[in-house]
This record gives sequence, C-alpha cells and structure tokens, in this order.
Amino acid sequence: MSLSVQNLECGYHGKRVVEPINFDLVGGDGLALLGPNGSGKTTLLKSLVGSLKPLSGKASLGDEIRPNSKEWHRSVAYVPQEESVSFPFTVREMVMMGRMPWSPGFADTEEDNLATEAALRRADCDGLADRPITEMSGGEKQRTLIARALAQIGSDSSRSRLLLLDEPATHLDFAHQTMLVSLINELRDEGVIVIASWHDLHLPAHTCNKVALMVKGKLERFGPTDEVLNPATLGQAFGAKFLISATPVLEFK
Repeated sequence: MSLSVQNLECGYHGKRVVEPINFDLVGGDGLALLGPNGSGKTTLLKSLVGSLKPLSGKASLGDEIRPNSKEWHRSVAYVPQEESVSFPFTVREMVMMGRMPWSPGFADTEEDNLATEAALRRADCDGLADRPITEMSGGEKQRTLIARALAQIGSDSSRSRLLLLDEPATHLDFAHQTMLVSLINELRDEGVIVIASWHDLHLPAHTCNKVALMVKGKLERFGPTDEVLNPATLGQAFGAKFLISATPVLEFK
C-alpha cells in the first residue's frame, strides 16, 4: 500500500499556507516533517487527515481510498498537537472513541473492546484506563491520544494504514519518549506509514527513513534522513548553527 500526495496546496479561508507539495510513501516508510515554527507542518497534517480541505491537489492511499471517504477515516489516524477535553471521560472511553469509524454503534463490539485494550497496553495507558481524562497530566493525556489513534488503525495487517503525529513527544518524559520511538518503529515494521512533525531533531533519526524539510510553506528538501539531516541544510532552514555528532549523547533502545 502507498500514499501519494500530488500538488497538494493547503491553507485557510482561501489563503495559501503550504505551496503545492508532492511526495510518495510506501508501507513501512516513516516521514519526519521538520521546519521552523509557521512552516506549514500542522496545516499539511490536517489536510492529510481530512479535517482541513486542501485548496487544490489530492492525496490518496493506494488506488482507491480517497480523503473523507469512510475507508479513509478508518485507515488514517491522527494525534493532534493538543486537544482540549472538558468532559471527564475516562481514559478507556477516550481511547475507544478511536473505534467510531469502525462501529455501527458507540464502539461497543467485541473487536472494538479488544482493539481498545490492546491500544491501552501498547501506549502504557492500561494503568490509567478508569481515571478521568480531566485529571491526567500533560504526558498522560498525550499517551491517551496516541492510544486512541492506535485503536483506530487497529492491527489487521491486510488494511492500508496511515498514522499522522503532530509533535507526538510533547509532554512525554524520557522513558515514554523511548516507548514512542519503539512504537513508531514497530508500526513501521507492521507496514504502517508514519508521518510525524518534530521540534526535537534528535528523534527523527531514530524513527524515520525520510525527511521533508519545510520553510515558509515550501518543501525545501525531501529525501533520506541521513542526507537531509546535515548541518548545512538544517542551518539554512532554521537560521542556526548545528553540530551533528557521530556518537549520540543519548541512544534509544
């Protein structure tokens, strides 16, 4: 299964934020979206998930699955940069909401329950399952949002699956950042396409085989991680000096 993005132009109220962008990914690819604040990373993710209608162009999974179709909402999961929840849903109820595209009712089938419990365990939320989301710390809420996305895409390897993550390491402590790195790599091994935006430039090298470097809404560079993550390219994009060490200070295992 593949993702094809063709001349996708994104923005708000007719005003362009992301210039027409093109790239293709296949199952198991991990793409890191990098760039300064305001470069269009979140806008691109919203357009891919279908919550923001693109100004022009298109994205497709395989040959048949189109944005905002029933199958697209089943196959594409999204972890937003932040989400405000005022009602005291339990963590389990929040995660089960990821099953809504699959269930004819309120995500109450046996498959929904199994997928929810598996997602809770995988995101290290099973110990929080019965607690209100309104009483969670920032990191616990983030793990809950990750678990909800896992429940949505499920575990059936015959399906096309795309996971979109907007700054997924936000609020996570180092142990759970390590968990996130392992989780992303496990999903890629299962054939899931993962696209994630990052501020921490240490993490993409451990999770992604490709990088899209965006500056002021334009795709400046797209290619293998080790080719794009170099001091000259990053320095030009971010307006800062970079030093990349061959021996990382921290290693994820």
